[in-house]
Amino acid sequence: MTVMCRLAGLVVRPSPPSRRALPDSRTPSIVVIKPLAIGDILRTTPFLDALRRAYPRARIVFAVGDYAAVAVANNPHIDDVLDMGMLGTPRRFDVYSYLHFVRRLRDQKFDLAFVLDRSPLMALLPFLARVPRRIGLHSKGRGFAHTTRVKIKRDDNEVEAYLRVAEAAGIASSGARCHYYPTPRDTAAARRIMQEFGVA
Repeated sequence: MTVMCRLAGLVVRPSPPSRRALPDSRTPSIVVIKPLAIGDILRTTPFLDALRRAYPRARIVFAVGDYAAVAVANNPHIDDVLDMGMLGTPRRFDVYSYLHFVRRLRDQKFDLAFVLDRSPLMALLPFLARVPRRIGLHSKGRGFAHTTRVKIKRDDNEVEAYLRVAEAAGIASSGARCHYYPTPRDTAAARRIMQEFGVA
């Protein structure tokens, strides 16, 4: 896989990386790509916190697999969720679904994509969708299609790795924290369970 990714990097030649953030005067359209899993999606929420503070007027869309979308379903730091279905799920790759999702991304004309995933297939999505600026994780050559490649440090946890992606775009990450916003129905169900088991 590593050798294939490095060979692909010789074919896909993105423009040189830049740390310059998008101008404040613009209202950029941004997509964040992270298909799964629920725990990792929750770990992206400090990144979303920092991103929204940096771009309060931006349109921010989170592309996520259907079963993991619950982790960001009510997050006020994003404007919309783009359902990726089963894309990114191990051993469930489907060329038709992949190309269909590329078209959906292309139709939305995003200015900037953040890829918070190590998969080369996820890295390739915004490249094929003609998103001009693509910033993401670069592990063992897998981020070959990004215009800004963020290397993963050996001792990085997921939150730290995602926040370094933000910092690579010139976004301050200080004070960013995890967020989860359950629905009133979820909260009521949790209270019923707590009462049933006598949890204060």
